[in-house]
Amino acid sequence: EMKRNLAEHQLYATLRVRTAEAAQIAGIEKEMARESDEILQGRRAYRRSAGSLAEQQLFDQFVNLWTAYEDSLTSIFPLLETGGRTMAVKEFETVSLPTVAAATQRLDDLLALTNERSTAAAVMADRTYTVA
Repeated sequence: EMKRNLAEHQLYATLRVRTAEAAQIAGIEKEMARESDEILQGRRAYRRSAGSLAEQQLFDQFVNLWTAYEDSLTSIFPLLETGGRTMAVKEFETVSLPTVAAATQRLDDLLALTNERSTAAAVMADRTYTVA
């Protein structure tokens, strides 16, 4: 679910950077806020269930990258309103997009690690059942 929210947030951020019409901006920002809230809820839920140290480290990396991505947007959006569109687009393309791509990769790595842990637990349970 967080992966979908992350992708949708990135899509809305891209639309926000490309949109100059004030009537559309409010709706885009509302959708971005909704996706951010969903990610926050997902982070809280995952934090409670993160098992291994490796999972916790990947999760922390994801959170740090997500925060850096949001911070980059916070500095970019005001530029769009004050005539700094070219600089905002450049920063979005060189800072925001690579940062959110790295966050997505950490999330993918985390999901793979979680799946490995689940598979290992299922195999162990199956072996225990077979022995019993």
